[in-house]
Order: sequence, then C-alpha cells, then structure tokens
Amino acid sequence: PKVGDTRAIVAQRADDGRLVAKALSYDQTPYRKDERDRVKTYGARVLSMDQIEGLEPIHENWGDVRLGEELDEGRGPPPIW
Repeated sequence: PKVGDTRAIVAQRADDGRLVAKALSYDQTPYRKDERDRVKTYGARVLSMDQIEGLEPIHENWGDVRLGEELDEGRGPPPIW
C-alpha cells in the first residue's frame, strides 16, 4: 500500500459507554472538492474513466460528492491527470 492508502482513527468512549471511532485523518481524494481545487491549481485535470475513454463528455461539474458515492459506476474516484 501507498502512504495515501492509510487512515488514522481513534476510539473514544461516549457518555453512554459505547466506543465511537473518530477520524484523525481524511482521504486525499478527488471526491473532495477542496482536493480537486488544490490539484487543479498545479495544473492537474480531474477526469472520470468514462471521460478518459470518451464515453462521457469532459466537464468540471462534480459538485461536492461525498466519499463512497459512485461517480463512475464503481470504478473509483476520478483520476488526477
């Protein structure tokens, strides 16, 4: 695995005694608008596999998609080029 494939969490005890996982890190993924904007400032393009293969027109209107929601029928987040 790459360093980018790691995630940090901590377990905290809630008031009712349950253990609750709390994220200490966040994925750097093109699903996040701030990450798309960051890489585009350095000249990258964010495209889905369907756009790369010519099956979908090239666009930039990804909205603010949450990680795990499908953009490209299960093929993962848009690659960065």
